[in-house]
Amino acid sequence: VKLTISRSIMRGNARFGFEGRGATLVATDSIFRDNNEGGVDLVNATGRFDRCVVSGNAGTGMRLDAGVFVVRNSFVFRNGGTGIDIFASAVGNVVEFNTIVDNAVGVSCVFGANQPETPFPNNIIVRNGVNTSGGVVCTYPNSILATNISGLNFVSPDVAPFDYHIQAGSIAIDAAAATTLDHDFDGDPRPADAADVGADEL
Repeated sequence: VKLTISRSIMRGNARFGFEGRGATLVATDSIFRDNNEGGVDLVNATGRFDRCVVSGNAGTGMRLDAGVFVVRNSFVFRNGGTGIDIFASAVGNVVEFNTIVDNAVGVSCVFGANQPETPFPNNIIVRNGVNTSGGVVCTYPNSILATNISGLNFVSPDVAPFDYHIQAGSIAIDAAAATTLDHDFDGDPRPADAADVGADEL
Protein backbone atom coordinates (compact mmCIF):
# COMPACT_ATOMS: atom_id res chain seq x y z
CA VAL A 1 0.00 0.00 0.00
CA LYS A 2 1.37 3.42 -0.95
CA LEU A 3 -0.13 6.67 0.27
CA THR A 4 0.89 10.12 -0.89
CA ILE A 5 0.00 13.12 1.26
CA SER A 6 0.50 16.68 0.08
CA ARG A 7 -0.55 20.01 1.59
CA SER A 8 -2.50 18.27 4.34
CA ILE A 9 -2.99 18.87 8.07
CA MET A 10 -3.34 15.97 10.51
CA ARG A 11 -4.30 17.57 13.80
CA GLY A 12 -6.11 16.84 17.05
CA ASN A 13 -6.39 13.07 16.70
CA ALA A 14 -6.81 10.77 19.71
CA ARG A 15 -3.71 8.79 18.74
CA PHE A 16 -1.32 9.78 15.96
CA GLY A 17 -1.67 12.15 13.07
CA PHE A 18 -0.70 9.25 10.84
CA GLU A 19 -0.18 5.62 11.86
CA GLY A 20 0.89 2.92 9.41
CA ARG A 21 2.12 -0.68 9.31
CA GLY A 22 3.76 -2.31 6.30
CA ALA A 23 2.98 0.63 4.04
CA THR A 24 4.74 3.37 2.11
CA LEU A 25 4.03 6.99 3.02
CA VAL A 26 5.23 9.96 0.99
CA ALA A 27 4.39 13.24 2.74
CA THR A 28 5.14 16.66 1.28
CA ASP A 29 4.19 20.13 2.53
CA SER A 30 2.12 18.62 5.32
CA ILE A 31 1.58 19.27 9.04
CA PHE A 32 1.30 16.74 11.85
CA ARG A 33 0.46 18.65 15.01
CA ASP A 34 -1.39 18.67 18.33
CA ASN A 35 -2.20 14.95 18.33
CA ASN A 36 -2.72 13.13 21.63
CA GLU A 37 -0.03 10.46 21.17
CA GLY A 38 2.27 11.63 18.41
CA GLY A 39 2.64 13.03 14.95
CA VAL A 40 3.71 10.03 12.85
CA ASP A 41 4.04 6.33 13.74
CA LEU A 42 5.43 4.00 11.04
CA VAL A 43 6.48 0.37 11.62
CA ASN A 44 7.84 -2.05 8.99
CA ALA A 45 7.28 0.72 6.51
CA THR A 46 8.87 3.14 4.11
CA GLY A 47 8.50 6.84 4.77
CA ARG A 48 9.64 9.93 2.88
CA PHE A 49 9.00 13.36 4.36
CA ASP A 50 9.88 16.65 2.67
CA ARG A 51 8.92 20.16 3.78
CA CYS A 52 6.77 18.97 6.69
CA VAL A 53 6.02 20.37 10.16
CA VAL A 54 5.73 18.05 13.16
CA SER A 55 4.90 20.03 16.29
CA GLY A 56 2.94 20.24 19.52
CA ASN A 57 2.17 16.53 19.76
CA ALA A 58 1.76 15.17 23.28
CA GLY A 59 4.24 12.36 22.69
CA THR A 60 6.76 11.54 19.99
CA GLY A 61 6.90 13.71 16.91
CA MET A 62 8.00 10.94 14.52
CA ARG A 63 8.38 7.26 15.47
CA LEU A 64 10.11 5.45 12.61
CA ASP A 65 10.62 1.74 13.24
CA ALA A 66 12.02 -1.09 11.06
CA GLY A 67 12.02 0.41 7.60
CA VAL A 68 13.66 2.88 5.26
CA PHE A 69 13.04 6.51 6.14
CA VAL A 70 14.08 9.80 4.58
CA VAL A 71 13.28 13.06 6.37
CA ARG A 72 14.33 16.34 4.74
CA ASN A 73 13.66 20.06 4.97
CA SER A 74 11.28 19.73 7.91
CA PHE A 75 10.63 21.50 11.21
CA VAL A 76 10.18 19.23 14.25
CA PHE A 77 9.53 21.22 17.41
CA ARG A 78 7.78 21.42 20.76
CA ASN A 79 6.73 17.78 20.98
CA GLY A 80 6.20 16.30 24.44
CA GLY A 81 8.38 13.27 23.69
CA THR A 82 11.19 12.70 21.21
CA GLY A 83 11.26 14.77 18.05
CA ILE A 84 12.49 11.93 15.81
CA ASP A 85 12.62 8.41 17.27
CA ILE A 86 14.27 5.97 14.86
CA PHE A 87 14.68 2.22 15.44
CA ALA A 88 16.33 -0.66 13.56
CA SER A 89 18.28 1.25 10.98
CA ALA A 90 18.41 0.12 7.36
CA VAL A 91 20.63 1.06 4.45
CA GLY A 92 19.15 4.14 2.81
CA ASN A 93 17.95 5.94 5.92
CA VAL A 94 18.88 9.61 6.01
CA VAL A 95 17.65 12.57 8.03
CA GLU A 96 19.05 15.81 6.64
CA PHE A 97 18.47 19.56 6.60
CA ASN A 98 15.89 19.59 9.39
CA THR A 99 15.38 21.93 12.35
CA ILE A 100 14.70 19.94 15.52
CA VAL A 101 14.12 22.24 18.49
CA ASP A 102 12.41 22.41 21.89
CA ASN A 103 11.35 18.76 22.16
CA ALA A 104 11.76 16.68 25.32
CA VAL A 105 14.42 14.73 23.35
CA GLY A 106 15.63 15.84 19.96
CA VAL A 107 16.70 12.55 18.35
CA SER A 108 16.70 8.98 19.69
CA CYS A 109 18.43 6.14 17.82
CA VAL A 110 17.98 2.54 18.97
CA PHE A 111 19.42 -0.17 16.72
CA GLY A 112 20.49 -3.78 17.03
CA ALA A 113 24.02 -5.08 16.59
CA ASN A 114 25.64 -4.86 13.15
CA GLN A 115 23.04 -2.51 11.74
CA PRO A 116 24.21 0.46 9.66
CA GLU A 117 24.45 3.95 11.08
CA THR A 118 21.83 6.50 10.12
CA PRO A 119 23.36 9.82 9.08
CA PHE A 120 21.84 13.08 10.29
CA PRO A 121 23.81 15.61 8.20
CA ASN A 122 23.24 19.36 8.15
CA ASN A 123 20.53 19.50 10.83
CA ILE A 124 19.90 22.03 13.58
CA ILE A 125 19.32 20.06 16.80
CA VAL A 126 19.19 22.53 19.68
CA ARG A 127 17.53 23.40 22.98
CA ASN A 128 15.87 20.04 23.41
CA GLY A 129 15.69 18.59 26.93
CA VAL A 130 18.25 16.09 25.63
CA ASN A 131 19.50 16.71 22.10
CA THR A 132 20.48 13.14 21.18
CA SER A 133 20.21 9.73 22.84
CA GLY A 134 20.92 6.12 21.91
CA GLY A 135 24.70 6.06 21.58
CA VAL A 136 26.74 6.23 18.39
CA VAL A 137 24.36 4.53 15.95
CA CYS A 138 23.45 7.90 14.46
CA THR A 139 26.03 10.37 13.21
CA TYR A 140 25.59 14.12 12.87
CA PRO A 141 28.07 15.49 10.31
CA ASN A 142 27.90 19.25 9.86
CA SER A 143 24.91 19.50 12.19
CA ILE A 144 24.57 22.16 14.86
CA LEU A 145 23.96 20.65 18.30
CA ALA A 146 23.66 22.98 21.28
CA THR A 147 21.81 23.36 24.56
CA ASN A 148 20.72 26.87 23.61
CA ILE A 149 19.77 28.77 20.47
CA SER A 150 22.45 31.43 20.78
CA GLY A 151 23.62 32.69 17.42
CA LEU A 152 20.95 30.94 15.37
CA ASN A 153 18.78 34.05 15.11
CA PHE A 154 15.44 32.31 14.69
CA VAL A 155 12.48 34.51 13.73
CA SER A 156 10.24 33.74 16.76
CA PRO A 157 11.47 30.83 18.88
CA ASP A 158 9.76 31.79 22.13
CA VAL A 159 6.47 33.44 21.16
CA ALA A 160 3.57 31.84 19.30
CA PRO A 161 3.22 31.28 16.44
CA PHE A 162 6.67 29.74 16.82
CA ASP A 163 8.88 30.31 13.79
CA TYR A 164 12.29 28.67 13.50
CA HIS A 165 13.27 30.13 10.15
CA ILE A 166 16.71 31.74 10.34
CA GLN A 167 17.54 35.39 9.80
CA ALA A 168 20.60 37.31 8.65
CA GLY A 169 23.57 36.75 10.92
CA SER A 170 22.65 33.17 11.86
CA ILE A 171 25.54 30.76 12.45
CA ALA A 172 23.66 28.27 10.25
CA ILE A 173 24.28 30.32 7.11
CA ASP A 174 26.71 28.71 4.63
CA ALA A 175 27.66 26.08 7.24
CA ALA A 176 26.37 22.91 5.54
CA ALA A 177 28.42 20.28 3.78
CA ALA A 178 28.11 19.96 0.01
CA THR A 179 24.72 18.60 -1.00
CA THR A 180 22.67 17.50 -3.99
CA LEU A 181 19.44 18.62 -2.30
CA ASP A 182 18.33 21.59 -4.37
CA HIS A 183 15.51 23.15 -2.31
CA ASP A 184 14.53 24.04 1.27
CA PHE A 185 11.34 23.98 3.38
CA ASP A 186 9.84 26.89 1.45
CA GLY A 187 10.89 25.56 -1.94
CA ASP A 188 13.66 28.15 -2.17
CA PRO A 189 16.78 27.01 -4.04
CA ARG A 190 19.54 25.45 -1.97
CA PRO A 191 23.06 25.77 -3.41
CA ALA A 192 25.24 22.70 -3.82
CA ASP A 193 28.08 24.41 -1.95
CA ALA A 194 27.79 26.57 1.17
CA ALA A 195 24.12 25.86 1.83
CA ASP A 196 22.56 26.77 5.18
CA VAL A 197 22.18 24.17 7.92
CA GLY A 198 18.61 23.28 8.91
CA ALA A 199 15.26 23.32 7.15
CA ASP A 200 15.46 26.93 5.99
CA GLU A 201 17.77 28.39 3.34
CA LEU A 202 17.92 32.13 3.88
